[in-house]
Amino acid sequence: MKVIHKYVLTEAASRVTTHEGARFIHAANQYEQITVWAEVNTLERECTAELHVVGTGGGVPPRTRHVGSVLMADGAYVFHVYAPEETR
Repeated sequence: MKVIHKYVLTEAASRVTTHEGARFIHAANQYEQITVWAEVNTLERECTAELHVVGTGGGVPPRTRHVGSVLMADGAYVFHVYAPEETR
């Protein structure tokens, strides 16, 4: 069954438990926390995905794709969220 899951990222590199084929679709500031949403098929096997949070000017992690940019502290800081190209 395909559902939407939410993940709160607390580190520059956060490992989250998800399912194979998960598609990370949105990143935003929710309650002053960097939060990511994904389309997940819960019938697929569980796996771990490493999501990266990079400040403006930081390096883009290899083999990742941009999920979204998040404004924090009323826009004083901008962070960019990257997810693996594939989750397996």
